[in-house]
Amino acid sequence: MSLEQINWLLDVREYRRVARNRKALSGTRKGTDYTHERFKDVVNRVVSRIHPKRMHLRVVEVLPQTAAAKTFCFERADGPLPPFRAGQYVNVMVNVEGVRTSRPYSLSSAPGSERLELTVRDKPGGFVAPTFSTDSRSRCSGNDGPAGHFYHEPSSTGRIWSFLQEGSGITPFMSMIRTRAAAASAQDQTALWKPHAGRGDVQG
Repeated sequence: MSLEQINWLLDVREYRRVARNRKALSGTRKGTDYTHERFKDVVNRVVSRIHPKRMHLRVVEVLPQTAAAKTFCFERADGPLPPFRAGQYVNVMVNVEGVRTSRPYSLSSAPGSERLELTVRDKPGGFVAPTFSTDSRSRCSGNDGPAGHFYHEPSSTGRIWSFLQEGSGITPFMSMIRTRAAAASAQDQTALWKPHAGRGDVQG
């Protein structure tokens, strides 16, 4: 039986367990129904904190990685940082010559860090990257909360990891590798990274 089949069976077993517990609680009037109208405000506050529609981030440090790549370290100016999963991204909103636009950037920091980190490669001739890389402190004013379905899920991944990346596509894996490095099995991971020809990209 493959690992994928085993994980599927474990998911089904867990779903059945949760369904039985929910049925038992509803039958005995135990537990709390947070879908009730009286909990609406509390639930909305919790959801807004975990999944903010907008964040105002402030650049507190810029770390050069290569000749063409920098890591921008952010703190949130309007509240606590929301949780995220290794591999997710945020939409960075910038104003370029009077045009307000956004670009998605993968988070390179590990979940639970005190700062959000984005590692960005300058793209000559690009519309957003050059402005973001040279003038992010004044132009980076708002961001969507962390999003994306490509992320590390500890409960369904095996002990041994292998990564294959090219160029700046390494950034989501930086977050995953840092997360993995904090675990006891950090030695069971291999990362293969290929730079773009002739470019100073993010190093693996």
